Formats: sequence, C-alpha cells, structure tokens
Amino acid sequence: MKKFLPIQTPEQIQILANLASEIWHEYFPCILPSEQIDYMINKFQSFSALTEQIVSGY
Repeated sequence: MKKFLPIQTPEQIQILANLASEIWHEYFPCILPSEQIDYMINKFQSFSALTEQIVSGY
C-alpha cells in the first residue's frame, strides 16, 4: 500500500514543482500551447504557488 506524506520542506516543494513542470510539458503539448502550459505551471504548480497553497492550508 502506498503511503502519502505531507510536503513540508522547501526542498520537497521544489521537487514537487519540478515534477509538475515535467509532467505538464510531457503530456499536454498535444492539446495546449506552450504559453498556456507555462501559465498554468506558474499560476498553480510553481514553487511560489505551491508554497502559498501549503501555508494557507489548501
């Protein structure tokens, strides 16, 4: 069984942000332009966006 642990440290947040960027850029170019992918990553899955979400309890 997989166990999910909370993301807590800046290093973990950066790893998650890098993974999100890699996934978005690998799977979505067939349906979204690169500018839209970059916007979505910056808005929702960048280091700063993820940090803000975690701090605010989202």
